[in-house]
Amino acid sequence: PRGFVRDQPKYVMIPSNARRRHVAVEERLVRLRELANSTPLNRVERGDDSVGIITSGVSYQYVKEACPQASVLKLGMAYPFPDSLVREFAASVRRLFVVEELDPFLEEQTRALGIEVIGKERFTILGELDPVAVAAGVSGRRRRRSAFRQQEGLPARPPVMCPGCPHRGVYHVLKK
Repeated sequence: PRGFVRDQPKYVMIPSNARRRHVAVEERLVRLRELANSTPLNRVERGDDSVGIITSGVSYQYVKEACPQASVLKLGMAYPFPDSLVREFAASVRRLFVVEELDPFLEEQTRALGIEVIGKERFTILGELDPVAVAAGVSGRRRRRSAFRQQEGLPARPPVMCPGCPHRGVYHVLKK
């Protein structure tokens, strides 16, 4: 292609090239960490300072529905972890929660900063969250059956691939 400059030491990561490029990767991570602490993708939404919630992705929507009064740190860029922003947010609230689905990445990164946080001990590590689960986890109450789960009497709907999914063709061929 026009404009492409062949640069094997930059793009071919055999061990001798990788050792030299590692310096550039580490320098880039330092710049990205500075960006993560200042980007508008990571934003604080002030509310009641008695409860603060760090979240990202779809979990943010569940938090806003379940706890509209809480202060929220929404992470749109979670890596490199915005350590300064998280410390500042944690210092501004009395109780801090991390609400995220599946593995506790944000929780572990927050704990690594020495910040006490409530996370997976209240929110499941399995499956999906929903507003009912978030409200129960923040309040400490036992979780009620979610209105978002399969209702009795309704036919089960198996998961389907998104329209236009590039994997459909592969699965079609494998099925044959």
